[in-house]
Amino acid sequence: MISETDRERLVAVATAALTDRGRAAAASNLLRELDRATIVPAAQLPANVVAVHSRVHLRDNITGEESWITLVLPGETKGGTNALSVLTLSGAP
Repeated sequence: MISETDRERLVAVATAALTDRGRAAAASNLLRELDRATIVPAAQLPANVVAVHSRVHLRDNITGEESWITLVLPGETKGGTNALSVLTLSGAP
């Protein structure tokens, strides 16, 4: 499930990244997932759904290490600690 606004932004970002060798795989994966997603107005997105700019708690099930990240668009990671771009292999579905 994804908001209409996030879908529009992510399609634009992923489409633009398809020609970048370093980001093409993540962009392609993201576009596939966007095609499968249920689109809803932002006001109807449940609170437990991760969206762009969501802050997310992560836990490594092997080491037990915990951290917080914020899911961001490319270019928004500068200056932000623990920001994860949607076009990293970890950030893309």
